[in-house]
Amino acid sequence: MSASDILEAPARLPRRRRRMRIVLGILLACAVLATAYILILLHLADKDLRDAIAEADRLDPGWRLEELEAKRANIPEQQNSAPVVLNAARLLPKPWPPLGADGTAAFPVQEQSLRRLVLAPAEELDAQQTQDLRTALTKAQSALTEAHKLSDLPTGRYPLHQTPDGGILSIPGNIGLMREMVTLLSFDTLLRAQETDADGALASCRGILNVGRSVGDEPMFLPQIVRMEIRSAACGKIEWVLAQVQPSEAALAAAQHLLEQEEVEPLFLIGARSLRAGWHQVLAALRDGDLQGIGSGLKSSLMSSATFSSRPAMLYLNTRIVEIAKLPVEQQLQRLKVDGLFRKDRLTDYPVMARVYFVPRIEKVTTDLATGQARTQAQLRCAIAAVASERYRRAHGSWPSSLAALVPDYLVKVPVDPFDGQPLRLRRLEKGIVIYSVGADGQGNGDIIVAGKPDHPGFRLWDEQHRRQPPKR
Repeated sequence: MSASDILEAPARLPRRRRRMRIVLGILLACAVLATAYILILLHLADKDLRDAIAEADRLDPGWRLEELEAKRANIPEQQNSAPVVLNAARLLPKPWPPLGADGTAAFPVQEQSLRRLVLAPAEELDAQQTQDLRTALTKAQSALTEAHKLSDLPTGRYPLHQTPDGGILSIPGNIGLMREMVTLLSFDTLLRAQETDADGALASCRGILNVGRSVGDEPMFLPQIVRMEIRSAACGKIEWVLAQVQPSEAALAAAQHLLEQEEVEPLFLIGARSLRAGWHQVLAALRDGDLQGIGSGLKSSLMSSATFSSRPAMLYLNTRIVEIAKLPVEQQLQRLKVDGLFRKDRLTDYPVMARVYFVPRIEKVTTDLATGQARTQAQLRCAIAAVASERYRRAHGSWPSSLAALVPDYLVKVPVDPFDGQPLRLRRLEKGIVIYSVGADGQGNGDIIVAGKPDHPGFRLWDEQHRRQPPKR
């Protein structure tokens, strides 16, 4: 190093320090600005959340999860179907349904047998199918004795369980048990009809419907979706019974009354409210880092920040869904389509986390609830009109010329098709009548029901001489 370099070194050091101070000052200013920006965003998000909560309070008071639970109906123990479902399920043999001699599932859970029941409900069971049913039900006799109580228990309520991580309601394990009960009572319906126990077969159909009703107004969307599935199963078995045997007027009236009770239940609304309350609680837990498995440190902080900014948008969205669910069922699907809550152009203002993760999940559940409500409401209304038509035929010796002929003696009013808002249709067929909905695609014309298409709600009734035909191989 030269003498001049040594003399200039002290001068260079202050200049470097000045540059470092400038850089540090800039970085500090950026940090301050970033912090101020984040604080402003958090303030705005907090205001948006308070506004979203105020709107939900105004439109639908008592919408939080604990408030929904507090408002549930109290069911007296002797009238509660839920414990009966659980007790009967515990008495079932394992495995259930039982296996055949070859180790495979025995009738009627085989796909081909089930399909034939749908396509040809006026054909009676063959000898092997009847024997398989007797064998299965003999093994489950103690469970069946308990399950028979369900036909007269149209109300129910299961206890709710909460997980320790944030108090989020867990999916109840009794859903699987409910499905086992539906299978048991479906077997019983088929065998009773085969053995010409007409009133007993319809009582088992009421039991199936009451398995679904055992969830009551439980503020969780999954049990309500399962209840919709059970609605469909009950309607299908009632169609099978009326194609095989002729129940008494009292049994028909009891079945129609229960169908009418179920038809007015707003399952989409119950599910939508539980969806909103559940998401609000989940997002609050994510914000606070209360959920297990979300990580810690930076990951948890990023999740918390993203969740905080998403909460107002999700609450607004779910409140819109709840308001749509309050509309008559024949308006709900159209309103969801018109409002376009899930269109991409409607989501551009949503935070990225909401668009990518939260909204798709809410859309899936909302679609399942809304379409399931419309489809099963159509099935229930067709079944109600069909049972009323059967009662009319028994009293007058012929089928009604239209559904209007059933009013007021057998129906309060002609049921409306949930898919187009028009009255349900009735058509005379060669061997009976069909009552049907146009379906989600608007193409239903009765012929589709005859062909056994499950995506088009409808109900067939056979002339007396065309019922209970020998099985065709």
